[in-house]
Amino acid sequence: MKRLKSIFLISLLTLLLGIFNILMISDVVEAGQTYEQVLKKYTNVNSGFKKATTTEISNEIGGVKYVYRFGRTNTGPKPISTIFYFDQNNNRVKTLYGNGDGGYFQVLGENGVLNATTTGGTVYENLETKTIVYLSQPSKDTFIEMIMKPAEFSDTIQTDINVWNDSSSDMNLGVVYSHDTALGYESGTSDDGVPVYAMGRGRGMFTEVGTFRLNYTMERYPSKENKKINFAAPPYQEYTNVLFAYGNNVYGSGKGDDAPFDKTQPLYVSSMYPKYTRADSTVSMKVSPQKVASGKNNSLTFYTGVEEGTSGPLIYSDENEYIIPERTPQHTFSGDWYEFNNSSGTIHAELRNSNNQVVATGSQSTNTSGEGRFNFKFNTSSLPADNYRFEAKIKTNENPPKESSRAATAGLRIQPLIKFEAFNKVTNKKITVDSLGEQAGELGVNYSQQVPKILNSQFILDKNTPGLKQDGVTVEGVFTELEETNKSVKVFYYPAPTFTLTANSVEINEVTVSTKISGTWVDETKSGGTLTVMKGTEKIGTVTYPPGNRTGDWESIIPKEKLNIGSNQISVGLEHGYSEFKSSQKQMVINRKKHVKVNYYLNKGNGEKELLPANLTSELPQFYDEKVGETITLVVPQHLEGQKYKFNPIASGINSGVTITKEVTSTLNELNVVYDLNEMPVEIRYLNDTTGQPILANLTSKNRKSTKQLGQKVVGISIASLILAEDKKAEGYQENPTIKAYKEGSPTVELTNVADGPTIIEIRFQPKFEIKPPKTMSFGEHKLSIFGDTKELEQEAKLEITNTFETGESIKAWEVTGTFTGFETGTEATGKTALQGQLKYDNQTMQGAAPVIKSVTHPDKAYDEIGLKNKLKLEVYGSGAILGDYQGTITWTLSDAL
Repeated sequence: MKRLKSIFLISLLTLLLGIFNILMISDVVEAGQTYEQVLKKYTNVNSGFKKATTTEISNEIGGVKYVYRFGRTNTGPKPISTIFYFDQNNNRVKTLYGNGDGGYFQVLGENGVLNATTTGGTVYENLETKTIVYLSQPSKDTFIEMIMKPAEFSDTIQTDINVWNDSSSDMNLGVVYSHDTALGYESGTSDDGVPVYAMGRGRGMFTEVGTFRLNYTMERYPSKENKKINFAAPPYQEYTNVLFAYGNNVYGSGKGDDAPFDKTQPLYVSSMYPKYTRADSTVSMKVSPQKVASGKNNSLTFYTGVEEGTSGPLIYSDENEYIIPERTPQHTFSGDWYEFNNSSGTIHAELRNSNNQVVATGSQSTNTSGEGRFNFKFNTSSLPADNYRFEAKIKTNENPPKESSRAATAGLRIQPLIKFEAFNKVTNKKITVDSLGEQAGELGVNYSQQVPKILNSQFILDKNTPGLKQDGVTVEGVFTELEETNKSVKVFYYPAPTFTLTANSVEINEVTVSTKISGTWVDETKSGGTLTVMKGTEKIGTVTYPPGNRTGDWESIIPKEKLNIGSNQISVGLEHGYSEFKSSQKQMVINRKKHVKVNYYLNKGNGEKELLPANLTSELPQFYDEKVGETITLVVPQHLEGQKYKFNPIASGINSGVTITKEVTSTLNELNVVYDLNEMPVEIRYLNDTTGQPILANLTSKNRKSTKQLGQKVVGISIASLILAEDKKAEGYQENPTIKAYKEGSPTVELTNVADGPTIIEIRFQPKFEIKPPKTMSFGEHKLSIFGDTKELEQEAKLEITNTFETGESIKAWEVTGTFTGFETGTEATGKTALQGQLKYDNQTMQGAAPVIKSVTHPDKAYDEIGLKNKLKLEVYGSGAILGDYQGTITWTLSDAL
């Protein structure tokens, strides 16, 4: 049995284009529109087409040649469709169809027929793709588009009939298509009223004449439960009433979707309509009205194919093409099989890629029921995007076995998963984030994808993104060849505006009037924005940067009144003028330091104090500006102005030492440093420089002079200022004593000022060891006489002895001796004359001898007197004296050498 491998355009136009009249363009298109505009607006095959003229399209397979010739008759503007079948020797074997005639559309609404057309339309052809498009405009708001082309995955002709909503609102639209049956019309025969049979199971219809059979196969649309095609076969005379032959809600043949493949129950035979003498047959197809949006369509699809003979089993795929995305785990191919002899058999199936390589196989047994379903589930998880062809054949177990003349075929288009990927609008580089989503698609396929307006808080959607809808998140378009190749649709994002802070922390003093925070901003959209400075929930600053620039500087002046003493947590954020973008908050700290004044006081006692003179503390810290929580460490000098002032730690708030530490709080306003006058006890000791013992209090006893307590004196005061003139005098001691001052316990370190400890001033006197004679002594006048005379002093005279030399605790022993030179008168020039006589003390001559006047071995006082009046006498010898004034010298010697 010979099988016709392909029909292509030959069958297509033969079967479908019987009578369509060609009208002028202006007759069928709204004013202002051309068919070219309509094609671009609706059809998916709008490139490479031209209006049809007389032409011939042929296809040759295995030496068998099919020719389709299209043109006009001389009787009117209607196409003549003729198919010639040539054998391998190029001999014409059969004319399958001659001058076809007839064709009709009905556009359906919710409540019946909206409009209908039998004429009017234009045919366009694309010789490269062997595709014909017929356009008709039944009404102002609807377009009919019929696309006829070789089926991609089977040896049939695919016809797509679309009814388009050309209004501005939703419409309920469906369509009915009818045409005169073709197979059986032989040249010279006046009637082509061939029988029309239902395939059963809702698969469609077929006509059969001789060894040729013409199929009209309907897709089951198992993936679209509400999309079923209804079909029927009325006589040609009643095709305009076909709608009423079976109701809107009945699908299939009217016998139910499971009607058997039974040629004894035809849809049409002439005997069913005896009232017609010329019982011409018609096939009709319908898709019921559905809600169709403006610019959208409702459609029906069927396939026509010719084969020879019907004795073998038959097998049909549910759908002509399946489309699934990459990485789909598995896919099921399903369909129907029929075996007229009720013989069991086996269905063998295979799946081939575009290189004709088998990628999957399967088999399934059939029973003896004569018909049934097949299902082949193939693993598709690892199959790459490609065009695959499914083919299944049934072979019976009869002897000899019979095999289906045509295979059940279906295309499997595994569409690549095309990712929607974010790209940087500025750099055109891919943004490293997860995909925005992915959809299965390919060149020419529509897509609709929701994408985020703001991406990872770092990027904002470009408002000029092609296909971006008003909702601002839906991108619609048609996949391009480049997008299919790269498996990527670029969605552009601007980098979100950014800003910087010049510093993450700022420190200001408490008294500073205001502070400035600043930074830079970058906005690639050049749309402007606002930076807001917040302290907690309080807005304390706002900066608006204008549109037009992509980068700039910003600053905000914050008055001190907005800031607490201490740490102020500040957040800065940016709101964008281009989008809903709000940046994350950048954090910074403005630390308003506490101003702490340092006071230096003199303790006055009884809780009173006064500030020290400024000149004493000018070199010391006067204030601190420190952060709350930090510690002020103030090391003060122990003394000021030498050692006049001494630091008082207790009064200054510490226990000891000279280091004041204080934690800064918001209420700490001052530090008080307290000094006392640094006073130390001072005493004066009057000492015998030779013995180191206190000097004698007086000359009349052995009592010692007490130490003089000067009381508390300011440390550092001059020692000299504390010593009075009287302190430097001591009866019985030499003048100009030696003065030595030292700190108690450190006698070897001499001081000139009062020390920071008890201070001792030693006034060290040199003892006296002296005898004080009377300045003059007079024995009065003496008359010369031959007689001697003893003269006494005219007045009292005394020797004064001062002896403060000591040994240990005792006054040194002493004695006084005296010698006399004798009296003389005259001068050196005239010569001197001695008085004849002698001076005696206590009857001891003093001339030429040194009698002891007085000797004290254990003095009990430092002062003594020796009276001379009664002891010292002058004996003048008689007759030896001459007239004159006589003078003589007595030498009194005080000695401690006993």
